[in-house]
Amino acid sequence: SILLIALVFWSSDVENVLRGLAGFPPWAVASILALLSANLFLVSFRFWRVLAHFGIALPWNVALRASIAGNVAGLVVIPLFGQIMGRQSVLHSLGVQPVVNASLAAYERTLLAFLSGVLGTLGGFYLLGQSAVAGFFEQSALAEIVIAACGGWALSLWLGRSRFEKKLSGRVFSRANLARVMLIAWLTLAGQLLMLGCFVVGILAVSQGIP
Repeated sequence: SILLIALVFWSSDVENVLRGLAGFPPWAVASILALLSANLFLVSFRFWRVLAHFGIALPWNVALRASIAGNVAGLVVIPLFGQIMGRQSVLHSLGVQPVVNASLAAYERTLLAFLSGVLGTLGGFYLLGQSAVAGFFEQSALAEIVIAACGGWALSLWLGRSRFEKKLSGRVFSRANLARVMLIAWLTLAGQLLMLGCFVVGILAVSQGIP
């Protein structure tokens, strides 16, 4: 991440970058920071509830510290791996196994990927029209992708799953857990909308003529 930031400064000239950053009005900076803070709180709350849903009762402040550590580590490592590493640095002293931490992160990311796909599709319909989106899906071999993904997931669980993963799968897809899954999905959607809000504020600060 540091190397990429240095490359941006070098290729764009430091003075131009600083001038561009200084061009952001204070209201935009304050709004983006507020939205990011709200998202951090929401993600931490979601992680706390996910832990509780799978029988790991930890204090709120521990879940918050683990979530913050995951976000910080995600700045310098690939975000998914950084998130797991950062959280584990806080949770390992409390007896939470790495496989548990990684499986819960996969659960969160699966919901995030699904909801991001839904939002992206809706945005495509709104901006490009139904015919453009329908043509994209026709050319993307969607049926084959779904079959391959489901087949790979099923083989992974059948051939290599641990006892915890078996227990996790049973709880995630149980009928009694539907309300919990919906809660995590709603929290994930709210977090996505907060991040979208950051981009909207930033774009309006740069060019207010964009609808």
